[in-house]
Amino acid sequence: GGGGILAFETDTRGLHCAGYVSGQPTLNVTVPANTPLLQVVFESTSDSTLVVVSPTGRLYCNDDASTGNLNPALYIPAPEEGIYAVFVGTFDPATLNTGRLIIAGSTEIDEAVLE
Repeated sequence: GGGGILAFETDTRGLHCAGYVSGQPTLNVTVPANTPLLQVVFESTSDSTLVVVSPTGRLYCNDDASTGNLNPALYIPAPEEGIYAVFVGTFDPATLNTGRLIIAGSTEIDEAVLE
C-alpha cells in the first residue's frame, strides 16, 4: 500500500486518520446482504493506514487499531450490501508498505500488534 493522496478524513469514531493512499483501491470487496460486521485489518512491519469507501461513498479511515498497536483496523457494523473499495496506505508517500490484508465478516480475527 501507499500513494500520494492524503488520507485526512475522519473515521466513524471521530478519530483523525493520517497517511497517504493511492488513487486506485488496493482491493474491491463485495459484501453480501445481512453481513453482521465487516472487519478490515492490515498487518505490516511499518506504520500503515486504511481507508474504506462504502458503496454509497461513506468513508472509513483508521491508522492505529488501538493504543499500542500501529497496525490499522476497521470494524463496520451491519455494512450495506455492495462493493467496498479498500485502500492500504503509508505515512511516507515515497515508500510502499507490504503486509497482509485481512477481510472478514465477523470479529474472529486476532490482529497482530505493531508497537
